[in-house]
Amino acid sequence: MNGSADETVRVLEMATREKTAISDAVGTTFDWVEGGGFSMVVSDQGSEFANDRYETAVLAALAAYERNPAAAPSLRGANERLFGVFSTKLTPMMSGRTFGNIFERGDVDPASSAALTPEQLLRILIWYVVDIYHRTPHSGIGYTAPSVKWAELTKEVGTTAPPDGYRMRAAFGEALTRQVDGTGVLVNGIRYTSPKLRKFFVDHYMCDVNLRMHAPAVHRRSVLDKHLLPPGC
Repeated sequence: MNGSADETVRVLEMATREKTAISDAVGTTFDWVEGGGFSMVVSDQGSEFANDRYETAVLAALAAYERNPAAAPSLRGANERLFGVFSTKLTPMMSGRTFGNIFERGDVDPASSAALTPEQLLRILIWYVVDIYHRTPHSGIGYTAPSVKWAELTKEVGTTAPPDGYRMRAAFGEALTRQVDGTGVLVNGIRYTSPKLRKFFVDHYMCDVNLRMHAPAVHRRSVLDKHLLPPGC
């Protein structure tokens, strides 16, 4: 299952942050504290990685990227089979399961027993990851729970600091174009102004500018911050 470049960048953004705001929102027992900066991002040759959007985001976050050669699985890192875990550990307990193929499904009609909204399914997935998966011994890391291994390694070697606000905007901010007038710029119904913007208006009358707006996806109460890029006129 391939994602888009924008979805891949959003995943990178989430990886830089501890996600307690998300776990709090769904009422998990434990906090989702794992997160931090990165110095190298390694991927395969998928289209979601081999594009300017993804490469620019990684470099702007002060990291490097590496794409392993195609058709060489031995050079790829170990990766958790996320959908396999969900399909074998979690979905058998849920109504409306579609199964892996028509032979497994048999005569079952998943549509007749579907009972979860997308929001409810999301809450269940987050709850499972934070409260169960992170706390279940895993054979790939010496039969230690992922949360325990995270605590051990972060205590031993620490974590890389996430990008600062400026870098977060450059790497993960949404690119917009707006016109500067005497009252500033209008973004999502909110008008922003500053001495810098007012001077810019005087020097470049009614000119379009490129903006970066960053509203962190993992925060329930986000603050819009922006950075004025070189003028587009």
